[in-house]
Amino acid sequence: MATTTKNFTPEAFRGNWQRRQCFVWWEQPDDAEEYGLWILSHRDSGLIDQSNGAMIRKRLAKFVESGDVLFFGCSHWLVGHTNEMAVRFYQPGTTDTTAAFDELAEVVEACDQYPILDDSDYSEREYESALKGIACSMLGDVPENVPDDWREQVYSWLSEHEPREVENIDDRGAFPDSAAIRRALLDLALIQSESD
Repeated sequence: MATTTKNFTPEAFRGNWQRRQCFVWWEQPDDAEEYGLWILSHRDSGLIDQSNGAMIRKRLAKFVESGDVLFFGCSHWLVGHTNEMAVRFYQPGTTDTTAAFDELAEVVEACDQYPILDDSDYSEREYESALKGIACSMLGDVPENVPDDWREQVYSWLSEHEPREVENIDDRGAFPDSAAIRRALLDLALIQSESD
């Protein structure tokens, strides 16, 4: 999230989608000018944005029924697609902000203080991403007779013996080297050395 709390005002948020280039908001409500848009994630989002986007969606879902929050997806020429939400900022006919806008403002302020909204969700995404990285590194190179939880076992072994292999250094999750994975598989006796 690039927005800071001091810049996050109803006036700055109001109609922000009209200032975007190459953007079309399909199925916008009749009073679309009373909404601002917030990008939750896009095709190339890192784990922090994916996690925060999911947490924001969860926190603001309670305002969908009132019409103060709308969730939707958009095609995007650069990042393929975006997952977005529209938030009404003023209560109709007043200059009082909606509870939805106030909730989003709290989220923005929280991210100013610490960039991750939910550490446990983010950690789970890191872990799942590392498991995918392990599988991709060994694509087509793992014997068929390994147990179903071989990736989890390898992750645990690497965490203990070669922790740098499971570091998330680019917010995309770990992508361990295939040689390190093979060392783990050998030490765990999940495969045999070629000399055996």
